[in-house]
Amino acid sequence: MPAPHPYTKLKIPENAPFELKPSPGKGWGIFAKRDIKKGDLVLSEKPLFMVKSSTHRTTELAVLAAFQKLKPEDKQQFLCLRDNGSARYPSMTHAFIDNNMTVSRIMTARPGENPVCGMFILQPRFNHSCIANCKAPFNGKEAISTYAIRDITAGEELTLSYDARVTFHPPQERHASLGFVCDCPACDIGTPFQELSQIRRTLIRGLMYLQDGEDMDKRRHPPSCSIIICPKLKKRAEEGQIGLTSRFIYQILLLFLLEEEGLLDYFTLKALRKKLDATARLFQTERNARIVRLAMRRKTWLRKFVTAWRLYGREDAGDLLAFMYQRDPSYYPAIFICSTALAVAEAVASDFLLLLARIYPSFYPVLEADEVMANFPRLNILKSRSSEMK
Repeated sequence: MPAPHPYTKLKIPENAPFELKPSPGKGWGIFAKRDIKKGDLVLSEKPLFMVKSSTHRTTELAVLAAFQKLKPEDKQQFLCLRDNGSARYPSMTHAFIDNNMTVSRIMTARPGENPVCGMFILQPRFNHSCIANCKAPFNGKEAISTYAIRDITAGEELTLSYDARVTFHPPQERHASLGFVCDCPACDIGTPFQELSQIRRTLIRGLMYLQDGEDMDKRRHPPSCSIIICPKLKKRAEEGQIGLTSRFIYQILLLFLLEEEGLLDYFTLKALRKKLDATARLFQTERNARIVRLAMRRKTWLRKFVTAWRLYGREDAGDLLAFMYQRDPSYYPAIFICSTALAVAEAVASDFLLLLARIYPSFYPVLEADEVMANFPRLNILKSRSSEMK
């Protein structure tokens, strides 16, 4: 009689809605023991230990030192881990590499510091899917919490999407980044769903580039392989000069496509809705603002998009404010006050912009932009005072 698999010895929280068992073609996976509702907490887990990611040699020494400090029962949990649920790991470092998760964002680390990675036992047992049913949003804490992002039936495997940077790339590029071939419906090449899925994902990636001026990996595309084929439009996006009406339409279309693709979870919706609301508040031309208010009242993203499309090709008196916001969102409180002044009189708004530049010298280059001068002629007469304002 074969010995029980080491994963049967892994400690699962008493009230956890899942169990560990073999997953065909994927080693072991996590499966729902009962129906799980959208938004339910599936697992909250603290790491066995944490180390700063660095060179291989440094990581090897750090992992060994951290392991020696563990309690005997935690050491046993660590030693139960297997490569893809089967063979033993050749070293502790290999086990750490396969089962660590970043618990501090690279962007929040101080210059010269490496991100902190935690060694987890259960979180890495979630297998990947490009259309995952769970998500573990970054919360800045040691513990990582995973939530259901749609209703899940008993017996269904629970999955996460591993690499957000390539979520909207073609399947071959996603697989190259992941290091394995995914067999989810979005990767089943040649099927009607996969073909439509890739169209949606390509559009989503392009819309994000138009809004952010960069790809999800924070890189800008060279002209030879850009997802935005129009050089002028690409340049405008990268310089933060997408008009307000276009930006509003792009944001709603993005939300609609994400929903159709099954990727509009609560956390994504919350972040994108915040951006949409901020854009909606920047409109100054009353005719446009009425359409925006009407679009925002529609019940579905499709109906919102159909209504918002009436704005296509229009300019707005708030384009300047949108330009300023795209340059630096941290100026939004001041921009919002300025939008109120703009509704009263151009002279008042001009004076406010000048006052803002005096308080925040870094804001002055924005005032020198051609788009600003075109909207606020009064500023031209004050160019001679530039040395005083800087």
